Amino acid sequence: MLKKSFSIIEFIVCFSIILILLVISVPKFFLFNKFILTSQADKLFSTFSFLQQKAISSNLTQNLKLNLKENSYSYDNKIFKLVDNVKFGFLQNVNGPPSTPTKKIDCAISFEKMNDHEYKVTFYPDGKIKPGTLYLIDKDYKFMAALTCPVSQVSFIRKYKYDNNKWICVK
Repeated sequence: MLKKSFSIIEFIVCFSIILILLVISVPKFFLFNKFILTSQADKLFSTFSFLQQKAISSNLTQNLKLNLKENSYSYDNKIFKLVDNVKFGFLQNVNGPPSTPTKKIDCAISFEKMNDHEYKVTFYPDGKIKPGTLYLIDKDYKFMAALTCPVSQVSFIRKYKYDNNKWICVK
């Protein structure tokens, strides 16, 4: 009587295909959080740039409110929530601010504090931005990014990523 079953060759081929698929897909899965964090940092960078240009063109001060508790930001009565994989926060034992990291970061946002969980970024009609830094972190506490508006004669916005224990300016 002949039994129907897999041959060892068929088993090895199927196992090899599954192994190849895992080797290709698992690293991409772990980099997904880094991609989402970068995307949220880019979106906030664009929002900062937009509000700076809007303040200049309208000749009116613009405000961006950051809500640490709700992981959201708002302007012009519109609220934007950070995606679930990202929040305002920082990695432990990391020095900041990113441009000259000299002391341990102790707060996720250093812009003007309004109350326990709300902060404000002010954009003036002359193009200046009230200085400060905000830090973003992924849900697994592996990746971090920062947006800064340093103290300077001409205000500009810088975006950083924290990679291999150092800050890298990406914009």
